This record gives sequence, structure tokens and C-alpha cells, in this order.
Amino acid sequence: MMSGMNRIMPALAAALTLGLTLPAADAQAQDIRAGQAIARQNCAPCHAIGRSGRSARPEATPFRLIPRRYPVEALEEAFGEGISGNHLGMPDFQFSPREVDDLLGYLRSLGRR
Repeated sequence: MMSGMNRIMPALAAALTLGLTLPAADAQAQDIRAGQAIARQNCAPCHAIGRSGRSARPEATPFRLIPRRYPVEALEEAFGEGISGNHLGMPDFQFSPREVDDLLGYLRSLGRR
């Protein structure tokens, strides 16, 4: 027969595990939302930034295609050190390390089905 303490320990361990896991999931969701906001503010005038839709500029790759075509991590340096417009009309961008992480998280989320 299990003592009272032996019954409580598995339940306590499960509660602690859930408590440690859920905030990380919430933080990841917040990071993705922050990345989406960065994309909306800086990129949406030209790129389609959602899971559907056409880019305002036909030559601007829709964000949903980026994770399919490129390793998202390869963009980290460019976002952090600055993206110089590589085509007519694209402004120069440089993001903080936090913004880079958030934007990459958002791009990764678009690659998930």
C-alpha cells in the first residue's frame, strides 16, 4: 500500500513540470506575436507576412515561403547586422538581438503546419 507521501510526490512532480513548461510555451507564443508585429510594421508594405495572401510587391517573397526555401537561421546575421535593400524600394533594416529572435521565431512558426 502506498503511503500518503508516496501518492503526493508523483502529483507534485507533475504539477511542477507543467508549471515549468507552460510559461515557456506562453513566452514562445509572445515571441511569435512580437515577431509578427515587427513583420507587420516593417515588412508588410511589400511582403505578404501571413499564411496566405499575395505580396503587395510581386517580387517580394511571401513570408510563408521563406521557411520552405531557406534555413531561417541563415537570416539571423542579416537581420542583426542590417539588411540593405537588395531591390528597388526596399529600405535598410537593422534589428536588435531580441527583435531578430522574435522575427525568426515568427518565420519558423509559418513553416509549421
